Amino acid sequence: MDIFSYISSWNTVIILSIFNTFFIFFYVRFNKYNIISVSNFFLLSFWLCFFFGFILSYFYHFYVNDVVLVEKIFYAQILISLCLYIYLFVFFITDYLLPKFRLKLFEIPNQRSFIKLLSVILFLSSIFSIVFYVFKNDGFILLKSTSYVDRYQSNMGLGFVTLLINMYIPALVIYYLLKPSKSRLFFALLLSISIGILSYLAIGGYRQILFMGVLSLLFYNLYHQGISFLRFIFYSFIGVFVLFYLALLRYNIELDENMLVLLIGFSIDSLSPFKSFINIFEYIDATKDYQNLKLFFGHFQIVIPRVLWTDKPELILNSGNFYTQNILNYKSALTISPTIAGELYLMRGFFSLVLGFAFLAIINVFLERVLTYCKDNSYIAILHNTFFFVCLFNVFWLVREGLEVYIYRTLRMYILFWFFIIITYIVYVFLTYKKTTK
Repeated sequence: MDIFSYISSWNTVIILSIFNTFFIFFYVRFNKYNIISVSNFFLLSFWLCFFFGFILSYFYHFYVNDVVLVEKIFYAQILISLCLYIYLFVFFITDYLLPKFRLKLFEIPNQRSFIKLLSVILFLSSIFSIVFYVFKNDGFILLKSTSYVDRYQSNMGLGFVTLLINMYIPALVIYYLLKPSKSRLFFALLLSISIGILSYLAIGGYRQILFMGVLSLLFYNLYHQGISFLRFIFYSFIGVFVLFYLALLRYNIELDENMLVLLIGFSIDSLSPFKSFINIFEYIDATKDYQNLKLFFGHFQIVIPRVLWTDKPELILNSGNFYTQNILNYKSALTISPTIAGELYLMRGFFSLVLGFAFLAIINVFLERVLTYCKDNSYIAILHNTFFFVCLFNVFWLVREGLEVYIYRTLRMYILFWFFIIITYIVYVFLTYKKTTK
């Protein structure tokens, strides 16, 4: 650590952060894939979580007496940079060596009526779930509860209903893709914002539902050059400010004369929680308390319903909960994000960090193959595109929460898609049979 203490300074942190920023944006701009891709979104999320956070910490240091030493930030920055280079190297090699193929995820009747019916069923399930959620809790949670714990307890036992609330997003994407036009886009965005706000009020948080609904539509429009990239960036900034306002509303934070300090600090905590990686690194360095894959597999216990597991704990111990409860000693229902780097380092240190980012690169190469369906005009392609653009936003939670959350959410969405495909097929066959017998 002596050599790091000698060369570490805020100037070094800023220079390395700027270098990696240009490196990431150059790669995103000139790689062979369209700008809307899994790998690009991962790299931008990775930059937002870490290198943008390092830059913010520089400014935060001069406004507030920050307790994090620059040596710690610089050492974390070296490890994070190494993870970035490992990911890019493995992604490039795998993408080059892996034969090009079309990854087929779903099989449905290639009929407009079928996919239109699927969109209607998805939309109705979301509306029904919001109504049921409000009825079950005797009103909107956000308007009734005063703390995060109150809202968390109100959500207990309603996990499956919460999943169904998200279904309006693929429903509106399918609606738009069936006949892309400005009028359809505007109507879908209007519905998405309205239902997103209703779900936010009903659940008492979870603003990413609103975020995913709007951006899923805008991303597809950008992918086919419906809007310019600069206009998309402008809309994104508006969205970020809206998300900040919703977060301030949720946590009952009032603005005062220290608004700039609050904005920087809140940005670090919400978008760039790199300090979690520093805390986990120090914890492992001091205790050698590696968790291996115990927490990773423990996260998937969430899907077991309480009807089957009567002694199911209120809080399933995954990497985020372990970090919050055992490392920060913060005994609360609130889960503080460990970041992808922190989660991997908690498993087996530097070895799992390298192996994890290499494995992640291989996963993302396979997911890029889904994009090959985007140029088709078939209704099967529409379903593939919908799944891809909805799940694309899980990449941000991958960087912020960890690999276990990423795999769990992607598989969960895939299973839900098949669940609704089967339901739609049953209804479709019934309606077709009823029509032919007349």
